[in-house]
Amino acid sequence: MPLAVAGAALLALTSTMTPAFPSACKTVAAEPMLLSIDEPPPVDVPPLPGQGVALEMGGSGYPIPPPDLAQVAFENFAVPHGFGDYDPELLFTPEGLYPIFSGINSLPFDTSVAQGVTIVEDAIKANIQAGHNVLVGGVSQSATINALVEQDIANGALGFQPTPQQLAFISLGDPSNPNGGLLARFDLPQDPNPTIPSLGLTFSGGA
Repeated sequence: MPLAVAGAALLALTSTMTPAFPSACKTVAAEPMLLSIDEPPPVDVPPLPGQGVALEMGGSGYPIPPPDLAQVAFENFAVPHGFGDYDPELLFTPEGLYPIFSGINSLPFDTSVAQGVTIVEDAIKANIQAGHNVLVGGVSQSATINALVEQDIANGALGFQPTPQQLAFISLGDPSNPNGGLLARFDLPQDPNPTIPSLGLTFSGGA
């Protein structure tokens, strides 16, 4: 997807914000504000002691989100939800989608998402253990990563249960959205999680 199209789609979406616990989740829809870009987020600048960290991921084909687009996303979705004092950081996740992309982005979707889940969970643990609250922002494929990370947290995968103040998620264009997400479209009783082996893609249902 060309960057211009990705940016336009991102600004057109409302956001879904959830705390770490699915049982306590609430959905907050915010009308995005069209803000100007003054400068990119402070990539690779360590957060101040006790400062929250906003981990921003790209979508399919963008292992690291472009800094200008990440800045727009932060200002239009994180800031209105009360995370404006967080330190935005770009987080690498594979974001592969075979056969649409080649090179570093050629991983099958399932493999790419699984690796992304591990990366995000490690980043969450490291930051919380260092005393930083965490916001995880995902769009498209990385929104699916968010959904699976939330499921893992509910099952105790981190080894501890973050409080809603310690951890929250913002997801845009989530393919795992139970209400219309692409990965939930083929969740049929006779075959609840159909796969396309040649593409490495599983319709994992709503999450």
